[in-house]
Amino acid sequence: MSNFNSELVETNIETIAQSTIFNEDLAPVSITKRTWGIYNIAALWIGMSVCIPTYMLASGLISGGINWWQALMTISLGNFIVLVPMVLNAHAGTKYGIPFPIIALLASLVATLTTNIAANVVSPSNDFSNMFPKKINFIKGGMMTAVLGIVIMPWKLLFIVLIFLAG
Repeated sequence: MSNFNSELVETNIETIAQSTIFNEDLAPVSITKRTWGIYNIAALWIGMSVCIPTYMLASGLISGGINWWQALMTISLGNFIVLVPMVLNAHAGTKYGIPFPIIALLASLVATLTTNIAANVVSPSNDFSNMFPKKINFIKGGMMTAVLGIVIMPWKLLFIVLIFLAG
C-alpha cells in the first residue's frame, strides 16, 4: 500500500469539527487509519461473489438449459459489471477517507433531485400542452415549465423555509 500513499488526500478534521452537523462516526478517516490495500479489496469482492446465491443462480441457469461454462461466463460477466460501480464507489472512500454512508447519502440526494425534477416537469408540461394542443406541444410545455420554475425562484422559497425552521 505504500506505493499508493502519494494518491491519498488528507482531510483537515479540525476545520470540519467546528461545524454544527459534525459527527465523529461520519468524519473522513485519516491516512494512517486507511489500512486496506488491493488484497483486502479483492478478498472482499471475491467473498461477495462466491456465495450461496451465486451457486443457486448457476444451478438455475444450468437447469434452464445452458451449459455449465455458459453459466460460469454469465455469472462472471455479472460480477464484473457489478465490480465497476463498486470500484467507482470505493474511490472516494479510499482516496479521501469519506465513509460509505456519506457517499450513499449523496447518491440518494442526486436520485431524489433528478426524480423530483422529472416529476415536477412532466405534469406541468402536459398541462400546458393540453391547454392549447394546437399551439403548445409537450416540449414547448416543458420549456414554459422551466422558465416558470426559474422565474418563481424556488431556492429563495427554500431559504425562507430554512430561516423559519432555524427560528
